[in-house]
Amino acid sequence: MIGWIMALRNRLFDSGLLKQHKLRDRVVAIGNLSVGGTGKTPHTLFIGKLLSQKAAIAVLSRGYGRKSSGFRQVDPLDKAEDAGDEPLMIKRRKPEWTVAVCESRVEGAHRLGALQKPEVLLLDDAYQHRHIDRDLNILLTRYDAPFTEDRPIPLGRLREGKTGAQRADICVVTHCPADCTAVAQGELKKHIAQFTNAPVFFSRMRSNGLKDANGEVEAEGGKALLLAGIAEPASFSRQMKSRYPKIEFEELFFRDHHRFSSGDIETITEAAERNDSRIITTEKDHARLPKELIEHPSLALSYESIDVELLEGQALFEQILNDKLRLS
Repeated sequence: MIGWIMALRNRLFDSGLLKQHKLRDRVVAIGNLSVGGTGKTPHTLFIGKLLSQKAAIAVLSRGYGRKSSGFRQVDPLDKAEDAGDEPLMIKRRKPEWTVAVCESRVEGAHRLGALQKPEVLLLDDAYQHRHIDRDLNILLTRYDAPFTEDRPIPLGRLREGKTGAQRADICVVTHCPADCTAVAQGELKKHIAQFTNAPVFFSRMRSNGLKDANGEVEAEGGKALLLAGIAEPASFSRQMKSRYPKIEFEELFFRDHHRFSSGDIETITEAAERNDSRIITTEKDHARLPKELIEHPSLALSYESIDVELLEGQALFEQILNDKLRLS
């Protein structure tokens, strides 16, 4: 059902019956066809870093999971309940960037334009949000769960039909394994080419190691509680166990964007005490964890910092960005 609804909606936008707002700024939309788990936030950071070498950028997000409403510029000292965990993670990583949240991206974009006049606006998780015209659509899909093998909700995890991929200017296959071969890449490109002519790139998550409030943390052996509230916790678990084979992990997972209650804090603390009082979590979760956990005097809490890197073709990727956005 949702596939038919989205197909009709897309036809209305394509025909001009539903209005698209054209901004003075150049606009990049980053998103996916599926529900969560493709690595939108790390890829927004990756693309933003490339673009910020040539242009002033701003990032606009809906701010999913926040309690606040309306337009809000994100501050590094904000709480996730005010700004949303993903925008807050971006702002803490890149405090010099302008990051904002707003339920209405049209309103948010106009407010940002009046305040900062960015040269390039990055719309995080906005592939289906077509009320703003964009210069560049970047579609993300997971290597281990490509949209080509999926179906629309409720039969699968797609927000719209596979034909939505034809709007992409670039397609990035994310979360590629270390042993991703040229043959495997070629096969996946063939499947993707049935739905879009966009060039296809492959990326992986590169670990920057474990960090806490004071900097880097040594990944010693022993026990640790693996804590996560993300869309694909099993993927995070596999990566951590592979990177830190000397650590014996106990897992405690919550739903994506979970708001931690006082009962959750008690459960997490008890589990951590069974595991040498060590907690290892994701950077996204760290932005959302309650102060009581982060500043707990007897717990050692660290998070894994990750960055995105392309397996190959970064020069071509940057050239497409610059050409599409008219950046010299």
